[in-house]
Amino acid sequence: MDSVNPLNLLKLLEDDYKQFFQLDDQPSEADKQLKTLVKKDKETA
Repeated sequence: MDSVNPLNLLKLLEDDYKQFFQLDDQPSEADKQLKTLVKKDKETA
């Protein structure tokens, strides 16, 4: 059985992501809220 190269897996995931999302798109409202929550969580940690 062949082993899986994590970098190849990441490349496949990145290509798949690029098919659905444009990297230069403006962040959605949900993205902005998530960023705020993550930032607050980091500040409390």
